[in-house]
Amino acid sequence: GGALLGAAMGFFNVIWGLIAVSQGVEKTVLHISGAWGISLFFNAAMAWAPVPVESLTVLLLPLLSLACYAILGRLQSRDRYAIEFRYGSDEPSAKGKKAFGIDMQFLVVILVFCCAFGFVSWFGAAGDPVSTGTDAESLAIARCAVALIFFIVCCLFSMKHVGVLLRGALSLVAAGVVVLTIGGFIPPMNEPGRILVAMGYSGFDVLVWTLISYYSRASVTRAVQVIAVAMIAEQVGILLGIVSGIVVDRIAIGTFESSIFLAAMNYALLLACFALLRRYDSRPILSDDAPAETSLSGDSRIAVDRFAENAQLTSRDKQVAYFLAEGRNVPYISKKLFVSENTVKSHVRHIYEKSGVHNRQELLDELEAIRHP
Repeated sequence: GGALLGAAMGFFNVIWGLIAVSQGVEKTVLHISGAWGISLFFNAAMAWAPVPVESLTVLLLPLLSLACYAILGRLQSRDRYAIEFRYGSDEPSAKGKKAFGIDMQFLVVILVFCCAFGFVSWFGAAGDPVSTGTDAESLAIARCAVALIFFIVCCLFSMKHVGVLLRGALSLVAAGVVVLTIGGFIPPMNEPGRILVAMGYSGFDVLVWTLISYYSRASVTRAVQVIAVAMIAEQVGILLGIVSGIVVDRIAIGTFESSIFLAAMNYALLLACFALLRRYDSRPILSDDAPAETSLSGDSRIAVDRFAENAQLTSRDKQVAYFLAEGRNVPYISKKLFVSENTVKSHVRHIYEKSGVHNRQELLDELEAIRHP
C-alpha cells in the first residue's frame, strides 16, 4: 500500500507542480505556501478526529484529488484554466555543468539538504526515531504554521517580503542546528531542535519551488523535466538520510561519536540552506527585473528602452511601458505581472510624470518619434 501510494504521489506531484509553476514564480510561492498552510488546519482536525473519520478521510482524499485533476483536464479548452507557459526562454545566463538540462549545483544542494534533513529527522542523539506519535504531529504542524505565515504575508502585503521570510525560515534551521548540537550532550534539547529544523524546512520547500518555477518558465516539457528531476533529488536525499540515520542508530558506537556525526549532518543542512539562498539572491526571481510576458520586439522594444532610459524609469515601469506600447489595458497588465490593478495604475502615472506625457496617445506618439526620428 505504501509503495502504491508513493508511486501515485510521485506522479501527481509532477502534475500539481506543473499547474503551480505555469502561472509564474509569484503564483508558485502562493500555491506552495497555501497548500502547506491550509493543511495545518486539516492536520489539526485529523489529530482530534475519531478513528473511523480518519479512515474514511484517508480513503476519500486520493479519490477527490484524482477527480479534481480529471475536471481540470476537461477544462483545458478554456483560457481561464489552460496550463500554458509564456514566460520566455531558458535562463540566458546559466553557466556550469548541467544534468538533464538542469543546473547541477542546484540539484546537488537539494540532495545535500534533504539527505541531512532525513538524517536529522530520523536520528536523535539518544537513538530514538521520531516518525511516530505526538512528535510527528508536532513536526507537521510546525512546518504548516510557517507556510501559513508565508501565505498570509504574501497575500496581505507584498511578494517582495518573500526574501525576508526565506531568511527568517533558514534562521530557524540555523537555530535548530545549534540546539541539536547541544542535544548531543543534553538529550531533552533534541525535541525543540527538530521542531525548529522542521519549521525551517517549510522555507526551504518554498525556496526550492521558487527556483524550480524560475528554471521551468520556458515550456511545459521543460517544466515537467525540471520538476521531476528536482523531486527525485529531494526524495533520494531524504531516503539516503533516513538510511544513514538507521545505520548510525543500529551500529554499536558511543554517544560522542554519534553526536559528532549528527553535528556534521546538521552543518551540512545549514550550508545547503545558505547555498540555495545565495542562488536565489543572485537571480532576478521576484524582483522588478524578472521576465514578463510581452510580444514587443525589434524597433518597438528598442524605442521603449530608449524612452525608459531618457525618462529614468524603473525596471517595473519599463515593463509596464512595454505593455502600453502593445496597446494592452490595465487589467491585462495586472494579470501578466501578477500585481493589482492599482499598482499598474501607479506605474502608469509614474511613467507619465517622469516622461512629461499626459496620456497613452502622447506616449505612443513619443515612441513613434523615437522609432522614426
